[in-house]
Amino acid sequence: MDKESDCAARPFRVRPPESIDDFEIEIVKLPKEYWPNLLQIIRLFRESVTLKPAPSDVWAKLMHDIKNPDPVEKAARQKALSELLRSWDEEGDEQEQKETWEFLRQALDEDRLSNRPLFP
Repeated sequence: MDKESDCAARPFRVRPPESIDDFEIEIVKLPKEYWPNLLQIIRLFRESVTLKPAPSDVWAKLMHDIKNPDPVEKAARQKALSELLRSWDEEGDEQEQKETWEFLRQALDEDRLSNRPLFP
C-alpha cells in the first residue's frame, strides 16, 4: 500500500508527519484555488508557535527591566510612576488612594527589608 492510499484508508488516525512528502500529498489533494488560504494558515500557525516567548523568559525580562541600573530607563520608570501617582491624586477617590498607598508602602518596606544583608 503506498502512502497516499494508506492516508486515504485511515483518514481519522493521527500520526506525526514523517517527511515533507506527507504535506505535499495533502496539499496536492486540495484544489489550487484554496492554496493561498492554506499558505496563509500555515504562516499564521508558524508565527503563533514561534513568536511566543516562554513564561519564564517573559518573567526574566521583566525582572531585568525592573532591576536594570541604566539611568535613562530608571528615570523613565520614575517619571511614569510619578505621573501615575499624580493622575491617581487628581481623579481617584480618597479611600481608594489611602488603600493603594498603604499597599505600596508595605510592599516597598518588605522589599527594602529583604535586601538587607543578614550579617552586617
